[in-house]
Amino acid sequence: KVTEDGKGPNLLEKEGQGVIHLAGALGYDWAIAPTVAAGVNINFRDVNGWTALYWAAFWVLERTVGLFVSLDAAPRALTNITPKFPSGRTPTDLAYMNGHKGIAGYLAESSLNIHLSSLTMKDTKDDTPADITEVEASQKVPDQNVSQFVDVGVPDASLKDSLTIVRNATQAATRIHQVYRIQSFQRKQLVEYDDKNFGMSD
Repeated sequence: KVTEDGKGPNLLEKEGQGVIHLAGALGYDWAIAPTVAAGVNINFRDVNGWTALYWAAFWVLERTVGLFVSLDAAPRALTNITPKFPSGRTPTDLAYMNGHKGIAGYLAESSLNIHLSSLTMKDTKDDTPADITEVEASQKVPDQNVSQFVDVGVPDASLKDSLTIVRNATQAATRIHQVYRIQSFQRKQLVEYDDKNFGMSD
């Protein structure tokens, strides 16, 4: 039917949600990967501007949230703007609003890592191998294990979440410092290049 209508795989039902949104809201992990493989965008939005990751975060589904993040769902995406939320909301906001600081911290950390990685990739295109190696070394954050939210007691999970956030915040600060150093080096090179060209033209 999708092929006949020519609308592609990203379709919404009458209620305004698609298959991937329902899978996220209900925690149907087994259906998510096949749905994405069929061509549905992992960041496909429903009628309210929510992606499937939003629904998983809203219903505090730890394993499902981790699965979406592992499939490159965008943790920084914003919902549609409303009078109550003029700046929109992120999945982190939804998880925190429902009282799950562990998931909120995990999503906030994932969002920060993605943002810093994009900055690093942008700012190291023309850097020396030594500079790039230095930044890559600072990016070696331990992989997030989805099972950290599963089969552990609440006190243990909270402690692990706190320690992980503190550790990765420190590593994030190191990355920011490295990116700043690279940008400063690039600006210095640009000034020297301009001075050299002006000198040659004289």
